[in-house]
This record gives sequence, C-alpha cells and structure tokens, in this order.
Amino acid sequence: MPGCFGSRASGAVLDVGNWDEARATMGPGRAGSPGDPHFRDLYLVWLANESFPLAFSAEQVARVAESHIRLQPTAP
Repeated sequence: MPGCFGSRASGAVLDVGNWDEARATMGPGRAGSPGDPHFRDLYLVWLANESFPLAFSAEQVARVAESHIRLQPTAP
C-alpha cells in the first residue's frame, strides 16, 4: 500500500535437523524499561540486519544463559 511502512518485530531461521543452529533477530530489544541492560542490546544487530544464535537444547541454553528466573506460584 502506498505510504505504508513497517518492520517485523522478530524473525527466526530454524534447522529442524539441528535446532541449536537456529538464528533469530529481535529488534531493537525487548526489555521494555530504558534502565534495563537489555533495553537496546539488540539494536545494532537489528539495524545491521544481522542475527544471533537461538539456543534450543537444555545443554545449549545452560551454556549461554546469563541468569535464571524461578517462577513459583503462591499458595491459594
């Protein structure tokens, strides 16, 4: 449509024969809070139309994880 523009928020290329070779893009970051270190950490990757590794297996996730968040429900 004339005058319309936009961009995708995220994308991925997946190899179903080797999930840990997956690549993704997410621009420019998804923290949602300007004070968070991940607020713009993907901006330059997104701006350059590049991608980053997307870990799938438990081993790969454990290798690249920076932190862990444990969510636990409260008692009713």
